[in-house]
Amino acid sequence: MGSRRRAESRIGERYGRLEVLSIVERTANGARYRCRCDCGAETNVGSTNIGRTQSCGCLNLDSVASTRIWEVEFN
Repeated sequence: MGSRRRAESRIGERYGRLEVLSIVERTANGARYRCRCDCGAETNVGSTNIGRTQSCGCLNLDSVASTRIWEVEFN
């Protein structure tokens, strides 16, 4: 019962750009969550990755784009 309460308590929490919307499935190893990114995309994240995953992938694209802009402007 404790792990179920913990899983449901994550609904509404934010991790980086992701907001937890719902629980997709429960497994013996934890749960999978449906999350909405600030960019509007939705993705599923496992409970073991929920704190490490910060976006749907757009954060990586944004950092690559800003690095390329910096390289073009300053090199």
